[in-house]
Amino acid sequence: MWNKKIELSSEQKFLLIYELINKYQFKNMVTYLCHIAGISRSGYYNYFSLKSQKLRELRDNRDEVVKEIILKAYKFKRHKKGARQIKMTLEESVKKLVYPSKIFSMELARD
Repeated sequence: MWNKKIELSSEQKFLLIYELINKYQFKNMVTYLCHIAGISRSGYYNYFSLKSQKLRELRDNRDEVVKEIILKAYKFKRHKKGARQIKMTLEESVKKLVYPSKIFSMELARD
């Protein structure tokens, strides 16, 4: 019952360590917490660097634009479509190349 293993992404681990350090003032425990979480200390600091934050923000903005385009293609002519049809609709009408893997990764609000 208690032996269930929880898998966290690296991002979740970074944020968890950050919260622990700020909440309990564990300033000198970054190395230890990173070791326990199985992530590198340099990766932890890199995640919170200004450059990485800007890149994540850029990627999120790009994904939002692509998501809107995919949703328009999905709702085109009010017919529901699968990934292949969405890809073909985008190629024909919007002249935008979007890979099916990108379509699958987007969380579409299907009505």
